[in-house]
Amino acid sequence: MNFAFNGVTFTITLALRQHGTSTAVIGLVQAAVAVGGLLGFMPQDVGVSDGDQTVRALLLSLAPRSVRQAGESMLVLEAGLELGDPSAGMKLGEAIADWSTLGGYELEGQWDASCRRIIHASFAEVADRPARTLSGGERKQLVLDVLFASDAEVLLLDEPDNFLDVPAKLALERRVRASKKTIVMISHDREVLAGAVGTMSAAGALGPALQDRFAARLGLAAPDTTWTSARDRVAELVSLLALVTGTFARIGREVTSLALT
Repeated sequence: MNFAFNGVTFTITLALRQHGTSTAVIGLVQAAVAVGGLLGFMPQDVGVSDGDQTVRALLLSLAPRSVRQAGESMLVLEAGLELGDPSAGMKLGEAIADWSTLGGYELEGQWDASCRRIIHASFAEVADRPARTLSGGERKQLVLDVLFASDAEVLLLDEPDNFLDVPAKLALERRVRASKKTIVMISHDREVLAGAVGTMSAAGALGPALQDRFAARLGLAAPDTTWTSARDRVAELVSLLALVTGTFARIGREVTSLALT
């Protein structure tokens, strides 16, 4: 989880998929995005790529680069001091001074608040626990809580709703809607995406005109129905097919039973 990208510029291309009257837009259309300031990133497998990573190391990986480097130096030097390295003591003092100057202890206060909200334990209690001993939902919610409370102006979140139960997903939707940060989020859950970013109704009376202009800009026909209506028709058809299949299965069992008597 790299944090503190400065002056980053990147381009994301677009894949369009059209089927019938429904059009799915995936990605951004030749969008050049310039990021100035801090950027926070949460991968899909947060906290499990390194089996020995502690909760402290996990949260430290979210910190701005200079703070993270000072914190990592402290951990290495503390381990060296325990092993009897005579030079570690002086270097550890310098690292602690850097940590304090860069706001590391204030950051630990934020971590403590997040741990108490999500895990219901203080940071001191869980700092040295392997991150993998937390449930998947706890890891995701803890990292999300820290990132949303951070100074990052842009968040890249790879499937942040994985492992979350329904109340946690609803809380994530509310937090995304309320946040002033720029958030790029990948999710396979349409409900989470719809709840987080809203619908065309947010544009009010201008919604249909906005949709038509957007489709025209892409050289596509505007859909006749919303994707939710199209989805409901598909769901109704699938339910009917399931009912018919179940009926034929019961008839088949009855025929088999009669043949055996």
